[in-house]
Amino acid sequence: MRSRNGRVLRLSDYRGRVVLVDFWATWCVPCRVEMPWFEDLSRQYQGRGLVVLGVSLDEKGWAAVLPFLAEHRVNYPIVLGTEQVFQAYGVGPPPTTFLIDRRGAIAAVHAGLVKQSVFTEAVESLLREPSP
Repeated sequence: MRSRNGRVLRLSDYRGRVVLVDFWATWCVPCRVEMPWFEDLSRQYQGRGLVVLGVSLDEKGWAAVLPFLAEHRVNYPIVLGTEQVFQAYGVGPPPTTFLIDRRGAIAAVHAGLVKQSVFTEAVESLLREPSP
């Protein structure tokens, strides 16, 4: 996955941290509902080891994503997903959100819009686990 500055991001780079990976798209209404929740989680828990990553599913790539980010000012890294990433994770229609534990294992997957409290409780639980 590549960030807008071309940097390659790998989940293995975040081993020892809890990672929330949000597969989203600019045209996805439920994604727009969840994004402020993820911004709050990032702000509240990054000091305790949470990393939030957004993976865009937009077919037009940065041409669609950059104007969206300019308008919405998301506070966590956004990358463009590739077909290989989508297939590897079995991602369907957005939003699909993965929670990765400190060991790098998938702890939970949420397809579609779920309550904000589900994410908060899961993140808090995963952050209580000791680092490997």
